[in-house]
Amino acid sequence: MRRFAPLATGGGPIGRPLLISFAEELAHCFVVLAESPEIGKRYRRQSAIPAVRRVLLRATRYHVYYVPGSDAVAVLAVWHSHRGQSPTL
Repeated sequence: MRRFAPLATGGGPIGRPLLISFAEELAHCFVVLAESPEIGKRYRRQSAIPAVRRVLLRATRYHVYYVPGSDAVAVLAVWHSHRGQSPTL
């Protein structure tokens, strides 16, 4: 499995950073969103969909764009922060 940027320091041998894959970080994000869907920041740019929020995956620098619902979270896009533009939502 491909590994990306450090998640945290201190867990590896002699202070080496712990590494996390994109899939691991995204899976963790989904768990957090299921438990606390209001955690993300409101997405303030124009969107045809009201109530869009986003959360940054810090280790891999992806944003997850989503809409919290009463019984589910709808993920609209997973977008890398270096693309230079926001997704069309």
